[in-house]
Amino acid sequence: MKKLYFIFLIIVTSPIFSQTGLNYSVDVEYYRGSFGCNNTNVPAQTRKTCDANTTMWALKNGATTLISENITSTASTIKTYSIPVSTTYNFSAQVFCSCSGGVPSIPYYVCSEIANQVITNTGYTYNGTTNASLGVIQSLTGGGNAGGFSINPSTQVCIGTVMLKNFRPNGIVISKPGYNLYPNGTFTPPEYISGEMIDLIATAGSGPIPFPSEVYHWQYSIDNKATWIDVPVVAGKVTINTPTPSFTIEDILGADHVNHFGPIDFRLGYGVRAFTDSYRIIYTAGAPVLKKVAYQGPKCAGDNIQSLIVYFDRDLYLNEDIAPLYVQKTTLSTPTPLQAQPVVEKLTYDDATGFYKYSFVDLGNLENNAEYKINYQARMSTVPRGTLTSSSQTFTYKEPQILSFQITDQQKPSCVDGNDGFIEVTITSGTSPFHFYKNSTEVTPEVSNGKYYIRNLTEGNYDIIVTDLSGCIDKNAND
Repeated sequence: MKKLYFIFLIIVTSPIFSQTGLNYSVDVEYYRGSFGCNNTNVPAQTRKTCDANTTMWALKNGATTLISENITSTASTIKTYSIPVSTTYNFSAQVFCSCSGGVPSIPYYVCSEIANQVITNTGYTYNGTTNASLGVIQSLTGGGNAGGFSINPSTQVCIGTVMLKNFRPNGIVISKPGYNLYPNGTFTPPEYISGEMIDLIATAGSGPIPFPSEVYHWQYSIDNKATWIDVPVVAGKVTINTPTPSFTIEDILGADHVNHFGPIDFRLGYGVRAFTDSYRIIYTAGAPVLKKVAYQGPKCAGDNIQSLIVYFDRDLYLNEDIAPLYVQKTTLSTPTPLQAQPVVEKLTYDDATGFYKYSFVDLGNLENNAEYKINYQARMSTVPRGTLTSSSQTFTYKEPQILSFQITDQQKPSCVDGNDGFIEVTITSGTSPFHFYKNSTEVTPEVSNGKYYIRNLTEGNYDIIVTDLSGCIDKNAND
């Protein structure tokens, strides 16, 4: 007896039951083959009858049938179902047919066929072969099929096509623990200040089998839910695949976070597929926003920084101050305060910029060629408020080149009243142009072979000073 084959594709996910546990919504698309089954691939002169109502598919959890439908039309049918969470699903499609006739005569017999596929979170198994490229999680993250199989239509296909796809979890709610969105009967989103950790939680209820972690895929929108962006992976923090993420707005937006004070929406989902309703927060600075950094490095090697001025978008409020305020290397993720300032209680209005400024005091020096940013926190009546970083306003500390020279040769006058003495100066380090002073009077040396000669010297003692482009001297020079 020849077998009757069929095509069907399937997808399954760990479900959530609305009444008794967690459940998924899934879409099933199915249709009969347009070619039908009658008299197809059976012995000569044998009649085969496959009625429209004898073709069906079923999704089971063990011996329990979750969904079962007849396939009666060649037109595509798509339906949505809720299925409970399970670690394993069995998907089957079958056709009930009868065959008779032939020469010699063949008595009536049943020529029905059935195929089964086992689907898990990470793949599916059919006819003893496992395919790990699909599965429930693949359907969750991409919306496509969790699994499926297809037999070439030329080999006795009589059933058609069945696809189980687009798994999405049901019943998950985002909230801020302990916060009432309607404290006075009016919708009031929670406020988060800069630097504050987001403490939203996605609650899925309970059930014998939990959702896979991939369900808890966080997204955010900064344009009133027109566009959704995946929350990125942040080093040292758990931001994805968790019902309780841990991040600040600066973690996910970077330096651009200061341009997005106001409403920000969060949800679970992938691409345009939402798993939850959106949850809105209001993002505020909680501190004056740093708008500009004016830095003037040390004038000479070994000197302190000349000036460091920071400009803010507003003045301090009554009872507001800034503490701490410090410099930190941009390459360090953990706070390492440098050039730490006393409590800032006053800012000065700057006519040229329209901002409010503060000038660092007691400045020292930093690591050569390192990039630095400004970290600070505002306080209201000594209670910490917003914490901000000047991620887009940085400066690089460069140690000036050391000026160093040596007296490499000298010659006394050839006679008591002569003036043919000279001093040879070799500069080993420094930034030109160089200036030379003999007993505090500037002189112009003769230059030859990279050396400098102060000539026309008479008998006597001489103090030689050399300065560089910035007027720096060799602090280690000997008389």
